[in-house]
Amino acid sequence: MKLRSYLFFLSGIVIFMIIIRSVLLVPVESTWWMRTIELFFYLSPALLAWRIEKKGIKEFCRTYLFQSKNIDYKKVACYTLYTAILYPLLVVLFVFIGGNLLGIDAVGRVLQVNENFIYMGITFSGNSLWGNVLLFCMNILFMLGAGITLGTFSYIAEEVGWRGFLERNTPYNQSIKPVFSGLIWTLWGLPFYKIEIGYLFVLLLFNIIFSFYLSRVVRETNTIWASAAIRGIISFCSLSVINPGNNMGQLCTMVLAMLCLIGVSVTLQYEKRKIS
Repeated sequence: MKLRSYLFFLSGIVIFMIIIRSVLLVPVESTWWMRTIELFFYLSPALLAWRIEKKGIKEFCRTYLFQSKNIDYKKVACYTLYTAILYPLLVVLFVFIGGNLLGIDAVGRVLQVNENFIYMGITFSGNSLWGNVLLFCMNILFMLGAGITLGTFSYIAEEVGWRGFLERNTPYNQSIKPVFSGLIWTLWGLPFYKIEIGYLFVLLLFNIIFSFYLSRVVRETNTIWASAAIRGIISFCSLSVINPGNNMGQLCTMVLAMLCLIGVSVTLQYEKRKIS
């Protein structure tokens, strides 16, 4: 009953947002009321869950946000660092293979930098290889700093809905829940996506794969703050060593990187259990 009510009202919110953004003939993106509507839209996964749970705000926050007793902070730190280091490395690797070696323009290129260059206001000196290494390290620091702070608070409302409410109330086994939450996540974002069938299909694939990773993180850390932080880290992955291709090429690269991220994570955990 809770799940059906949630999906019904969420569908209404999505349809309303699509109408607002596509049917109105005047540009409204910069108006204060449109910004207010967009703010409530971004908060809607959490606000709707709160409304349907029929709990007080303190009890709701205690249930979904502030269960601090069983949080595994060590795993939170491990997953955060693991994602921030390995994900951009995988993206660079796949762009280099697809763009530099195979010549696929849609994927983009890994660039070489000059001996003297400036990144985020900081001047570096070194050869091309060392320059790329420095850029990569600076990107990791930027991902961690911006992703854990601004990114976490940007995505926590969504994570309350997707990894919190949906996964608690979806009557499927653990292997199906990420597929369902990835589908709902993609449909919820339709007002802001380019309506191209091929792009939406790859985006759905990425969101489902990403949902498997985020669900795993939440299960092992026992907090949705970890999944929100990881989403923030991924969103701030701005690699200056890459000349990006088109949107489809970038998205395909992200899908491959996320698949490998999950694969390495599962393998490492399996080997750790064998040793112990």
